[in-house]
Amino acid sequence: MNDNSSHELRTILRAMRRVERLRMMRKILSEPKPSGVAGSTNATRIRVRGADSMPPKSGLFTERNFMRALVVVLVLAFLIAIGRNFFGEGSFFARLGQETEQATPDDDLIPLPGAAPSFDVVRVEPGGDAILAGRAEPGSEVVVLLDGKEVGKAEVDSRGEWLLLPSEQLAVGSHRLDLEARREGYKPRTSEDLIVIEVPEGRPANESQVFLLGREAGAEPRVLQGNPIGGLVVGALRLETVDYDSRGFATIRGRAPAGGKIYAKLGSTALGETFVAANGVWKLSPREAIAEGEHDLVVELRNTNDQVLWKLKAPLTRHGESFVTDHGGVQGTDAQGRIVGVNKFIRVETGNSLWVIARRELGSGFLYSVIYDQNREQINDPDLIFPGQVFQVPIGGQR
Repeated sequence: MNDNSSHELRTILRAMRRVERLRMMRKILSEPKPSGVAGSTNATRIRVRGADSMPPKSGLFTERNFMRALVVVLVLAFLIAIGRNFFGEGSFFARLGQETEQATPDDDLIPLPGAAPSFDVVRVEPGGDAILAGRAEPGSEVVVLLDGKEVGKAEVDSRGEWLLLPSEQLAVGSHRLDLEARREGYKPRTSEDLIVIEVPEGRPANESQVFLLGREAGAEPRVLQGNPIGGLVVGALRLETVDYDSRGFATIRGRAPAGGKIYAKLGSTALGETFVAANGVWKLSPREAIAEGEHDLVVELRNTNDQVLWKLKAPLTRHGESFVTDHGGVQGTDAQGRIVGVNKFIRVETGNSLWVIARRELGSGFLYSVIYDQNREQINDPDLIFPGQVFQVPIGGQR
């Protein structure tokens, strides 16, 4: 009980003692006086008449009512003191209310400035370990959610880059990764894209597939890992994936300038044609399944007059439920039919450097500058590359 409550109780007790003294004085004054000289007829008559005819004490101000009122006052005073102790300023409930009010999120917070957080690299190792990297507002903190559960946080450096190695391994099955950027005083900001991961049975022999998918309806996925055909580029034509099911039905995806026309065939059999969407993505799903055996997949980028601008030919072999390609047989041609160099996609592995990649793919580490020049948008520093990054490298040493 606080000091104010104790002071009020002392004041009430003093008032009660004063009332008690007044009540005693009233009782003394109300006692009957002597009736006068003995034998006096008038005095006797007055006394007898007063005794017989005086009505009993009644009304509100009786001793019983007084005591009842006093009890009520005491009870009210006690309840007021208890109420101030538990609900007054500085009390337990007051502090609890303040903490609850402070913990309530402020709807007036402004969104985190700058660009939305993004994934640049998502690599799933054969054992299920993941390597994640990307960009966000410098000085913020990114939070990665796996199937809605937080699996890690990372600080964004002054260059706007972040790197995270989650401690949990990915289990077999489908997973979804979401990304949020957070900073005190601002609303969290969600990435414009999400990651879909397919971890197959029988790992580590089978590689996981990783797709970058926009949140808007109808967004086309972009493959970050698990590309069965390896990824090929000639001029403005890009062949990214050939996905397939157990029956041999395939879906071919790639990129090219918006509005262009894509024509594809397998050997001499036409697979179909489609147009490049406004976001630069094209997709073709042939109605017929790809037969067993070796084939030449040909993809052409044409203009509105049906003139071939770029053509890409890649050997493709179907063995049961698997597709393989031989990069040594890849060939590209331009609008004049001249053979031109074709690039392939390579993925940076742990321990790689541009020197190591150039020596393996181009025959000499001194040619690392060729890879650097073709991938400047991804490489800020030639001495600093990350596992999981995907670079374009000339096929067969053509530069």
